[in-house]
Amino acid sequence: MLAGHGVGENMVANRRVSAGMGYTGIPALIFFELAHYGKEGDTYENDRKTLHKIYAYLKTYVPKVAYAGKADDYNRDIQPMMQDAFERTGKIREMYNPRFESSITCTGEEKTFQKEMDGLFEVLSDIITTSKVIDKIKPEGEEMVF
Repeated sequence: MLAGHGVGENMVANRRVSAGMGYTGIPALIFFELAHYGKEGDTYENDRKTLHKIYAYLKTYVPKVAYAGKADDYNRDIQPMMQDAFERTGKIREMYNPRFESSITCTGEEKTFQKEMDGLFEVLSDIITTSKVIDKIKPEGEEMVF
């Protein structure tokens, strides 16, 4: 690795960018993971882990902050998508095979895996959009710093 280009330095730079855009805490982590997902040179395993992190952040943040005191809205608008994301996350974990990292072959099994990864990304994007978790909309009871 080149001097001055360490992983820790990249993380600090990414945090500064997300904070400079008004994101802090879990919204900043979601923003960072979305920016990281699908980068050239990443492996399916890295992308799978990134999707899982986004799911975990949403699971932690959305019901406790974005939908605090609004259980009916959460149960109607978000919970079905969270359940779908949970099931897809587990399915992708089970489907992953290290052979998928080879650029020489692409089997039907790998294409099915890719389709599941795409589907999970779409569900997570839907949750992010519906919950407005990174739309710089201040959830009730939380102060955003810009």
